[in-house]
Amino acid sequence: MPLHRNDSPEFLRAVGRVAVSFGRLEFHVSFLTHCLIGDTLRIGQTITSAMQIGPILELAARVGRVRLTNADSIRSLDKLLDEIKTLSEKRHAVVHAFFGPEDADGNHIGLRLRARGRDVLKVSNPIVNATDLDKIADEAEALSPQIDAFMDSLPHEITKNYISRA
Repeated sequence: MPLHRNDSPEFLRAVGRVAVSFGRLEFHVSFLTHCLIGDTLRIGQTITSAMQIGPILELAARVGRVRLTNADSIRSLDKLLDEIKTLSEKRHAVVHAFFGPEDADGNHIGLRLRARGRDVLKVSNPIVNATDLDKIADEAEALSPQIDAFMDSLPHEITKNYISRA
């Protein structure tokens, strides 16, 4: 597998779209977490700015269980955060893999090495193409408005410092 090659502009565009779309989604998740923390925006930003998406999702879930009193809201939050976690894993598989040259069908075979904590090294070979990547980006773009809608459904005392309800 050559280390230097010419990737198709379509594949590179799609990888970029995944990165940008997920970055926007991550911003929305952080903003939701700031809202749930319930202090000033600056405090929320200070807490989440040095965190990766996984711990931010965990923090949002934990703080949500403390701040939210409605069981339906807690279930909605958990469902939304689970969807984002699943999408985050797809995004990581793309962004943190080395992809080989494109085959005749437009597919790229990746090499992803992963070891967490005491885990043994795990090797995976994701196979993706621009269409697959666009679907991941579409999912990210669809989840951001869902976060906004969830925040709009929260009681005013939780969102009063963040959302103007004119």
